[in-house]
Amino acid sequence: MALVLVVLGLGAMVFGFFLVKRSRWLRYLPVIDLPLRPESKPAFLFIALLCGAMGMVLQMLASEEWTAVTKLFSNQFFIAIVLMSQEVYASKSNRSSSSSVLWVSVAAAVLIGMATGMVESAIIPLVLVAIVRWHVTRQIPWRLAFAGLVFFLVISPLKEEYRSRVWYGGGKDGFFDRVSGWLDVRKAAAEAEAPEIPWLLEEESWRRSVKRFDLLHRFAYVCGMTPEAVPFFNGATYEFLLYSLVPRVVWPNKPMATDATDLIDYAYKFRNEFEDKRSANISLGFLPESYANFGVWGVLFVMGLQGAIFALLDMVLNGRWSEGGRAIYLSIMVFFLNGIGTSTVILFGSLIQLTLASAVLMRPFALSFRAERREGER
Repeated sequence: MALVLVVLGLGAMVFGFFLVKRSRWLRYLPVIDLPLRPESKPAFLFIALLCGAMGMVLQMLASEEWTAVTKLFSNQFFIAIVLMSQEVYASKSNRSSSSSVLWVSVAAAVLIGMATGMVESAIIPLVLVAIVRWHVTRQIPWRLAFAGLVFFLVISPLKEEYRSRVWYGGGKDGFFDRVSGWLDVRKAAAEAEAPEIPWLLEEESWRRSVKRFDLLHRFAYVCGMTPEAVPFFNGATYEFLLYSLVPRVVWPNKPMATDATDLIDYAYKFRNEFEDKRSANISLGFLPESYANFGVWGVLFVMGLQGAIFALLDMVLNGRWSEGGRAIYLSIMVFFLNGIGTSTVILFGSLIQLTLASAVLMRPFALSFRAERREGER
């Protein structure tokens, strides 16, 4: 049943996407291309990298109430990586110097991401470069993809132990101590499990890494529990979307987006509400969450609506002559590659604010919001 619902849900998402893309009513949507001025582009890249690094560091220190702000600033780093990748792989001149700056920035982003304890933040810079290179050169970057996959498989099994030591264990707070903490955890895990077996051959480590991609069994578990043991939520986990645009300056006690994830985790016994206060959120994923709220019809409607939203983002930001807009588009959409395994409000709750705020921050460095249409373009 879960497998059938996956097919139906993904089919509904694709249908919603192309239904919007083919709609004549939406062809006159406002477009955010943001063609950057050549003389201003280096200044924007410098500011974006600086603000992005600050935002990523603040994610380790700031409270949850400041998540939207730190996410906005850290996202500028990813926007800069996309723009630099486009310049490196599309340009044939000064490629060596530009490439050096790009890979230094990527390495810095990976290290900062590792220091935060979030595997996703460490992987995303590599994924962005791979996507841009694939788009520009029309060739799949196999070596980069393989390197990223190995990197993920190595550090993913260690994240729980790392977080228990650094986040909750009173570990050192220094940046280099946080980064080197991954090596300490890796060494401890190798000694505890099987010191005579090389880590590349450890079956349990590989199983924990690959398990991150397995969402089908979790969906089957939800189908078996709902609605007999756990009643339908009837939209309760989507409630945050109704007031997500209200700033905390106006509503200081506004509920957290993670409250929806906690609600699901506790209802399906992924975590214990009273004993497991310090563990990270589990999250069901988009598909199981839609079923947990409204059943089969929820899968069709919610996934179709998400496909329509993806199409709107594509039409507004990813035009043929888009530059800054495409960078914003990729920096946002890359989270959905892994986000299908998280809760809906985590990604969609700040989608509008993040898009508009990033566009406003880039506008002083661009010629206009919209690029001039080329001859023959409608």
